[in-house]
Amino acid sequence: LFVARDEKRKRSQPGCDPETGETKGSHTYPRAPTTTVPSSNRGLKGKLDDDLLGTLKVNWTFWPAFHVLNFRFIEPPDRILYINAVQVLYNVFLVLKAAERGKKKDVDARGE
Repeated sequence: LFVARDEKRKRSQPGCDPETGETKGSHTYPRAPTTTVPSSNRGLKGKLDDDLLGTLKVNWTFWPAFHVLNFRFIEPPDRILYINAVQVLYNVFLVLKAAERGKKKDVDARGE
C-alpha cells in the first residue's frame, strides 16, 4: 500500500518520467528552500575562550566537594533536597557570571 502510494507520488514530481519513474534531475522530491544563517563562529569561539575553562574549574571543584558533604553528612531521605538547593546556588553563580560577561561587553562596546 505505501510502496504504491510512494511510487505514484514519485512519478508526479517535476523532472520525473511518468512512464518509467526515472528522474531526469538531481533529486526525486522537490527540496525545501534553504536559507543561510550568518555564521557566528567567532562569537561561539570567543564565548568558549572567555568562559569555558573558568566555569569548568569551578564546576570540577564545586560539585565533588558538595557530593562529599552530601554522602557523608546528609541523611538519605534528605539528599535530593540538599542537592537541589545546592543546584539553585550553582545556577545563581552561572547567572552572575553571565551578567558579569554582559556588563563587560557593554563597557567594551562603549569604549570605557
